Amino acid sequence: KKQQKIVRFNPDYTFGLTNEQVKQRKQEGLVNKTKVTYGKSYGEIIVSNIFSFFNILLFVIAGFLIYARQFQSLFFLLILLPNMFIGLFQDLHARRLMGKLRLVTESNVLVVREGDEQYIKASELVLDDIVIFNTSNQIVADGTVVDGTLAVNESLLTGESVDVYVGPGDSVLSGSYVTSGKAYVRLEKVGKDSYVENLQNKANKFKRSPSQI
Repeated sequence: KKQQKIVRFNPDYTFGLTNEQVKQRKQEGLVNKTKVTYGKSYGEIIVSNIFSFFNILLFVIAGFLIYARQFQSLFFLLILLPNMFIGLFQDLHARRLMGKLRLVTESNVLVVREGDEQYIKASELVLDDIVIFNTSNQIVADGTVVDGTLAVNESLLTGESVDVYVGPGDSVLSGSYVTSGKAYVRLEKVGKDSYVENLQNKANKFKRSPSQI
């Protein structure tokens, strides 16, 4: 698939993007919007577990046996039905857990645009925005520090609880938290391209192992 060439902006961290540049980014779809849900819908889970080829075949056989009054041969239903409902329960339970797996919360962030500092929703950020991160803020998109220093906790991403110290030229990843410091960060990857979104997509690709029965 041919990809569109993206023209990058390099705004001064004290001025940020202009309104025209923000408008251009929105038209290009380079906004920090992410998926709300992952995986199959509840309807798809129910249909895939009940109306599989294996189940339909056995139900047809069961129908012929009932028609022939061979009730003693229906013992396999004692295995089929529990197996079907256990699989259905596992998929529904996994779907609910996936819905709770949100490593980045929707919050207001401090951004610099046309020389003004303003709070906007994280989902309204665009590529190359200059964002100011302070103590206790969550990093909501991947970026590069252009001024200032931060101590960042990446335990949600790596499991390592030791803070990482970053300064100008260093990268920060979405999903991590600022434990101390203040810095201006230019966003390098937003929305579905960010590190945490790729991580969540991999984590939410739940696939139940085929039944040995």
